[in-house]
This record gives sequence, structure tokens and C-alpha cells, in this order.
Amino acid sequence: MTTYTKLELDILKILAAEHLEYQDDGEFFTEDPDGESPHIDTWILTTDGLKQGNSTIFEINNLDPKVYRGVISSLLNKGAVLIDYYSTQKSIFVDVEMIMIGISRHAFYQTKEILEARKDTQAKGEFL
Repeated sequence: MTTYTKLELDILKILAAEHLEYQDDGEFFTEDPDGESPHIDTWILTTDGLKQGNSTIFEINNLDPKVYRGVISSLLNKGAVLIDYYSTQKSIFVDVEMIMIGISRHAFYQTKEILEARKDTQAKGEFL
């Protein structure tokens, strides 16, 4: 079992919550034939080249990008998140980069397990 820091769990909880928004049975949401890649609707932007405002994981969740970019990098190294890049047009002559992350299958179930264990422990009056 991979261990995660509190800051890593902050990111994983956000990404796992995206799954629960679309898949209310508590299972990993995917259309991937291998079942490993998260569904496209559950990915969240980390870089918005269009600068639309309130569109990245940092802006939506009031996270300091200077801190959490390193946290996301750590999660990438642990295989807990996946990253995808694409370009879109800002104008007819200007392409901008968009970067998004999604939670991996194993990290989703691990995060769910950690949160359920905390909930059980807190219900008993103990804290992790």
C-alpha cells in the first residue's frame, strides 16, 4: 500500500470526489477497455492556457499552486495520478496548452479506503 502525505491526500480526495459526482455507486468511473484510465469527465485542469478563471484545481479549491504543483509531481512519481496535455486555440493564430490530471484506479480505491477508515475511527471517538 502506498503511503500519502496530508497534502497528497488533499489532491486525491478532490480527484476521487470527481468520480463520486459522476458514478454514485462508489466505483472507479472509466470507459477505458482496460479499466485503468479515469473517465474524461473526472479529469481536472492544472494549467488553463485560456486563463478562463476558476477553472483549475488550484482556483476551484483555493490551493496554493506553488505548493501543490510539487505535491502533484510527487503523486505522478507514485503513479497515483495521470497527466494529459492538449492544445486548444485562443484565437485563430494562437494555440495554448492545457494540462489536466486524473486519479489512477489504485489511488482511487486506496483513497476511498483511507477515508472510510478515518470515518470509522472518528465515529468511535478516535482520530487518525
